[in-house]
Order: sequence, then C-alpha cells, then structure tokens
Amino acid sequence: MRRVFMPIFVGALLLITLPLVVSCKRDDNPGEKENQTQTPEPPVEVEASSWYAAGMNYDLESDCIAATVWKDGQVLYAISEPETFSVALGICVDGEDVYSCGMLENGVGDYNVIWKNGKQILSIDMDSEQLSGNVIDGFTDVAVVGGDVYALASLYVSTGGGYRTTPVLFKNGTPSLFDTKSNNAEVNSIDGVGNDLYATGSVDVNGMVMPAMWQNGKVTILKTPEETVEGAAYSVSVIGKDVYVMGEVYSLTSDIALPCIWKNGEPTQLLSDAQFDAYATDVSVKSGDTYVSGVMSDSDEEFAILWQGGDYSMLGTGAAVGVVNCKDDIIVGGYTYLGDDYDNPPMATVWVNGNPQYLGYGSIIRMCSR
Repeated sequence: MRRVFMPIFVGALLLITLPLVVSCKRDDNPGEKENQTQTPEPPVEVEASSWYAAGMNYDLESDCIAATVWKDGQVLYAISEPETFSVALGICVDGEDVYSCGMLENGVGDYNVIWKNGKQILSIDMDSEQLSGNVIDGFTDVAVVGGDVYALASLYVSTGGGYRTTPVLFKNGTPSLFDTKSNNAEVNSIDGVGNDLYATGSVDVNGMVMPAMWQNGKVTILKTPEETVEGAAYSVSVIGKDVYVMGEVYSLTSDIALPCIWKNGEPTQLLSDAQFDAYATDVSVKSGDTYVSGVMSDSDEEFAILWQGGDYSMLGTGAAVGVVNCKDDIIVGGYTYLGDDYDNPPMATVWVNGNPQYLGYGSIIRMCSR
C-alpha cells in the first residue's frame, strides 16, 4: 500500500515515483496523552516570515531534471548538471542554513544525497551496501535537531528468499538501524525538537499494512478510525506541543483510501468525495483553524485539496503536498497541469490563499517555513 506521488520527468516528459511529503517544527509522547483526561488546548499557531519548498524542476539550459529549492517563490538553488537527474525529497531550515535531501543519478552512479545550501555534504552510493542492505530511492527527509543532521531512508535487506525493508537513520553521516523488529517498515518523514525525534511511515502487521510512528526509535502502530483498516503515514509535523501525522486509511466497505490526520495519536478521518481515493500530506495552523493539504484521485483525474476546519476545497488539478502559514497567508505547494490537461507535464505550483503561482515545469514535494 505504499503510495507513490512524486512526479519525475524522463527526458522531457515525466514519471511518477516516490512516497512522500513536511515541516520545520516539536514534543512529548502522544501515547502518554491518550489516557489523560484534560481540556484540549487550541491548536498552536506558527506564523513564519519565509517559506521554502523542495522538489525538482526541468532546467531548459542544461536539459536536465534538477533538484530544486525555492524560497518565497524564487529558486534558491538548483542542482542543474548536464546529463544528470536529481530530485530533492526533503527539506528543513536551521538558522541561516537550508538543508535538503534526495537522490542524484549521473553517468557515474546513483546516489542518496544531502545538500546544505546547495552543496553536497553526504553521498551514499545506491549500489554499495550499508548495514548489510541497500539504501535506495533517495533520502526521504532531513531534519536538524540539537545541532545534529539527520537523514531518513528505507533499507532493503536480503532475506534469502526475497527482501524486506527496515528504516535507517543517518546522524551526521553515520547510519544506524532504529527498528529491526518490525516487518517491512518503510519511512517517509521526520521531524523533531529538543530530545525528541519523530518519524512516520508504515509497517506490516499480520499481513496488513498499518500506519506507524517512531518516537526516538520506538514504534507505535497508529490506530485507525472506526470502519477503516490499514493505512500509511506520509508526513509528521510537530507544532507547539502537538504531534500531527498525515496520511490515509482504507474503508472496510468500499476499499477506498480515506484521508486521515492523527493529533497526538488520535485519528480524525477528513471529509472526502466517495468517488475518489484521498490522502492527507501536511498541516498548518492559523487563527485556531487547522489547514491540511492533500490529494483526491481516481484512475483518470487527480486534484490538489485543502481542508480547513473539516471542509475541503479543490485548488485545481494535480496534488497538494505541503502547506504553511507565512506572513498571514496560507500557502499550499505541489503541482498542477496547465489548462487542466493531463497530457501536459506537471507545473510546480504554489497556491497563495487559493490563487495559483507557477514556478516552472516540475513539482514541489515538501515544504517548510521559518
């Protein structure tokens, strides 16, 4: 049930390839809060002065797919090298430094990469083995916590008759496994503050794929709403004292994917159209309202969605993978198709209070703010 929703060009066209979506935000153990009876506090608002986005763009001059980071709508840096394909899958900001991570392919090899301010600071060859397995598909997310740089990935380990996946965390370039017991654990997103580090993804439990969260390496299987089963978590954001996880669950009766957000471990199924599969990708808070980005799709169409206070609006064709509150604006990032024509390559897009702004052919994959 691993969802794939990162658009990637092949030559001048595209190919869809990755798990996603994030934030630059913290807290305590949501599992401990479930048994406490107390008046819930209103959501914490985090307003930023700048927003950042990571993804990829088609560079016309070098005729390549370039890992790209945008700041406030302008390209901050792009890894545009001839005969090279690269994509940024994760992003975070620490002071004046902007970190991104992802993958890079050139004539020499394929690599999992971390960039700091556009300069490569870690490169792991996908063909070499780390911890008796291959780290492939790129680093899915990056975070700086307590001055340490963390990168998240899934490790493919041979089992003799096949392979299984297990999560691996690189801390300042040194890899370590943080869950060797879960079956087929895949990780998509990371966030943390202070002494707490959170990751989200999915694990196999008795043949079912279940949404999961790791706090400091300890896994928790996230419960699903009533009348739903299985699911996956694509993004984690810590805002104030609240830990938000975004993803999807599946209906017991229709097998449709349903958007879900977990706040401190408690799931809430978001409203969606029964004709479409849907999933949630990111969260932000403004004036007490919770804003959630996401996607609705079927085999023929896909739409960028924004939920506000339980209701949703369609922003346009494509996908919404990130949302931030910046300078009193709600900014959603992702991609769209110009003219609502799915034969066109995707266009990296931000919607500012619902109004689209186009950033060139490509896609935003994650967002954060500061």
